[in-house]
Amino acid sequence: MSIADKKKYFEDAKVKKLFEEILEELQELGFEIKPVSNLAITVWYLGKRFIWMAPRKRHFVVNVLSASGGWTGGEKISNRKDWNKVFNSQIKK
Repeated sequence: MSIADKKKYFEDAKVKKLFEEILEELQELGFEIKPVSNLAITVWYLGKRFIWMAPRKRHFVVNVLSASGGWTGGEKISNRKDWNKVFNSQIKK
């Protein structure tokens, strides 16, 4: 399933637009976006899978690989404030 197909799962247009913006921003920062099974999308940096994302009807879930090597747990993202919290605390280090 392509990323375009995965984005069709959203029912909330604002969340879908935010998801698209975030994927674009991550690519601009040098991250590689890869679709995987079901609705999941992985984000890679320097050859390592680093973020797992998946659309839901009214939000999307983000799971980030921590510095210790474990996953942080799925964070529900439905607005820019939610994303900024995850990005600033778990990604932008």
